[in-house]
Amino acid sequence: MITIENLVVNSIADAITPLLTEYPTLKVGSMYVDLPTEMPYISVEEVDNYTYRASHVSLQEDHAVVTYDVNVWANDPTLKTTAKRIVDVVDTAMQNLKFTRIMSGVFPNIDRTIYRYTMRYEAVVQKGKVEGDTIIYQMYHNT
Repeated sequence: MITIENLVVNSIADAITPLLTEYPTLKVGSMYVDLPTEMPYISVEEVDNYTYRASHVSLQEDHAVVTYDVNVWANDPTLKTTAKRIVDVVDTAMQNLKFTRIMSGVFPNIDRTIYRYTMRYEAVVQKGKVEGDTIIYQMYHNT
């Protein structure tokens, strides 16, 4: 199975670094949580990973379709503005990785003082080769 979770989470963590001066408690996690203990918070979770059949000519997986859900929570006095600012940075980071956003929107919580914005991204990922400790991947938009 081709997995790129660390690449995705680390890319988002790097992208939000400039926001840490304004939002020092901003964190990124690789699992969905029902209610983050600190906000703002970003969860990044791989929700699907399957073989891309169009390129499956050998007995090994050469490409995979991967899908990620990204949730952004905020609960400060300007919660919607805060979340949207973080969402914009995350969206740019995912587009830079050549992911396509296939869904996005506000998902209300029982606690209306918390704002949660969810995005879903998809890409076709080619199996990489190892160069030192780095795995190189080529991502394609899934059409």
